[in-house]
Formats: sequence, C-alpha cells, structure tokens
Amino acid sequence: MGISPQSEKDTILAESLPNAVLVREQLRRLVAHPLFTNSKRYPVLLKYTVEQTLLGKAGDLKERTLHTKKARFVIQNRTEGSK
Repeated sequence: MGISPQSEKDTILAESLPNAVLVREQLRRLVAHPLFTNSKRYPVLLKYTVEQTLLGKAGDLKERTLHTKKARFVIQNRTEGSK
C-alpha cells in the first residue's frame, strides 16, 4: 500500500515517514498496552489517525470531521474483521 499525498505539505510528511509496515507493527504493540486495552475509544482513535497519516491524509484530520470519519473507520473494520 503506497502513500498518496494530497498536498505539498502531505508530500513532505509522506517522504519523512518511516516504513508503513514498521509503523503498523509499533502501533500493534502500543494498542496491546494496558492503557489502550482498557479503553474502547483510545485504540480506535490512535489506529485511525495512524492509518490516515500513512495514507497521506494527515491534513484531513480535523477535530470537526474526525468523529464522523472515525465512526466509519470503526464500522468498516468491524465488518472486515467478521469476514
């Protein structure tokens, strides 16, 4: 899965990002920590923001729209997880 930046700022960010596989591995370790496993919301928010950043969409992460997009992310992941 490649990074497809949406703006020049996102392009600069994407070029400075570490390997997506390594980021996802670290994310997996982070959400396995008790601070995250004891919460339903924190791991979902962290996973969403990391995935969006890896997709080059960090500029879209605005407080106003985050709730709606995060809800779609949760529903999509629940659906994909049940396949």
